[in-house]
Amino acid sequence: MKQAQPALPPVFIIGAERSGTTLLRLMLNAHPDLAIPPESLFVDELYRTFSGKDLTRQDIPVIVDAMFADLKFPDWGLDRAEVTEALGQLSTLDLSSVAAVPYRLYAKRNKAKFWGDKNPYYSLRTDMLRELFPDALFVHLKRDGRDNVISLLEVNWDFGPKSVADATIRWRDYIVAAHNAAQEHPDSFIELSYEDLVSQPEAEIKRICKFLGLGFDPAMLEFHKENEGGKLIPDSQKRFQESTFKPVNTSRLGRGLSKMSASDVFTFQALSVDTLLANGYEFLDPVTRKPADAAANYAQYRTAGLVLEMESELKRQLADMLDERTEQMRQEKEIAVKRQNEFITKELERMHNLMKDYVAERTSFKHKIDYALSRLIPWRRKRR
Repeated sequence: MKQAQPALPPVFIIGAERSGTTLLRLMLNAHPDLAIPPESLFVDELYRTFSGKDLTRQDIPVIVDAMFADLKFPDWGLDRAEVTEALGQLSTLDLSSVAAVPYRLYAKRNKAKFWGDKNPYYSLRTDMLRELFPDALFVHLKRDGRDNVISLLEVNWDFGPKSVADATIRWRDYIVAAHNAAQEHPDSFIELSYEDLVSQPEAEIKRICKFLGLGFDPAMLEFHKENEGGKLIPDSQKRFQESTFKPVNTSRLGRGLSKMSASDVFTFQALSVDTLLANGYEFLDPVTRKPADAAANYAQYRTAGLVLEMESELKRQLADMLDERTEQMRQEKEIAVKRQNEFITKELERMHNLMKDYVAERTSFKHKIDYALSRLIPWRRKRR
């Protein structure tokens, strides 16, 4: 007799942005029993808004509004009415059950038994996810930061970093947060590298499946067929994810390093030397690009890293101050224009009233003249 598949805990794919998390999401999503939707931050929004509060049925409309307020949530294709109905059917309205509803609906729509999520930002929020879903499992995908940084700069997001230093700090903070969480909760985390995933995809996917307690399915290596033309990628993200339209390949390995100057390599390594070494990536000579002894120049790199980080933080603060001042000037201009419009409106109204008074006076004066003439003319005729 065939044994039933045991219940699978929620699965969260985390890692720095542009580290291959979308590729991994599509590979795991290709398993017939697992559904992983596009990115959304509605869980974070729910947690910030409702954590610690006793939810009641009267809160359901507000909860649904919070879910759909997330700009990416509509990409899941769920209907507001079905989400509202599912929330109403919950026996207990705790935050964990509430947050799981959209995932369960998405899995049901895709005929899957289990659900997961993929979001780089959740690398910084694993404590929140573990609080909501204590049995959750995490798959941390790492990528050589040199490739990651250049890929991040190439997409040129409005909200993204604009320099190698800023992109490095972003990569470092995400990978450090996720790696530290994995070290603290080893039974709930599995870590792998993008390099291994694209070089030996079957072995790595089988390793993940074993960790999850999920049987391997060959369809996971044929994910691109299901994603033909980017069908599983939101329209706003398609131009950033064209590599996922094709089978797994190693064409993007080392691209970042080939596009970096010696100064870029030095900046990157100065800001991330500890992170590189802790995660098994090579320390390179910035000029020759050959492996180098990090310990020999460690103090120099750490000092340079501290200076670069201070410089990056100062630039960020200056940019924030500039944005704040620009917004202040915009508001001041709006107030000035509003006051000017109010003054012009009042002046026009005053002139209109003056004109009305003038017309009224002219009309009254004319009536008086006409009356006087009407009295005068008969008198003059009589005198003649």
